[in-house]
Amino acid sequence: MAKTTIEFSESATAQLDQLGRTLDASKAEILRNALSLYAYIVHQVKGQPGKMLGIVNEGQGNKVEKLIAVPGIQAVVADNA
Repeated sequence: MAKTTIEFSESATAQLDQLGRTLDASKAEILRNALSLYAYIVHQVKGQPGKMLGIVNEGQGNKVEKLIAVPGIQAVVADNA
């Protein structure tokens, strides 16, 4: 397996540590999952400027709670309230 060294800010490191505790997962596992999710999102929205990732609340009739843009793919993150 290849190794990569990444420098993170203190706040990013703290966030990664908190995710590790919350998910009972290693930093490497969290980063691998994040990379897989990012690749999937980019694949889904690339070349389709009107398509965005949405967080849906099924308990509220599938109301879109938040729209999330992918950096380099779309330009904004917007609340849809």
